[in-house]
Amino acid sequence: MPDLTPLEAAEHLQRFIDYAGDVLNGELKVNLCKVVDTTISMLRQISTGELKLVVHAHWLNETIRPEYPEFYTGICSNCGTLQNSEGQYCRECGALMDENEKSE
Repeated sequence: MPDLTPLEAAEHLQRFIDYAGDVLNGELKVNLCKVVDTTISMLRQISTGELKLVVHAHWLNETIRPEYPEFYTGICSNCGTLQNSEGQYCRECGALMDENEKSE
């Protein structure tokens, strides 16, 4: 399958479910339609910016620098950037720092 934008993927799925709706029947049709309709809705929300990808990460090698004890430094587990690690987000890649270090 070629690369598709989220909106193109939603349209592709809509065509699929329209066809499948004519072929399938019963509980399988109902369940498949629910799943695909939810997926189509989410793809459309991504294409309009209502939903956004969230990258989860954590700070690696967090240390207190002796010469500047008020600053904590760490490395983003997603992009590898060294920075002040007090924030909830990496300033370089935007990753949300809510991941547990042991979950890798």
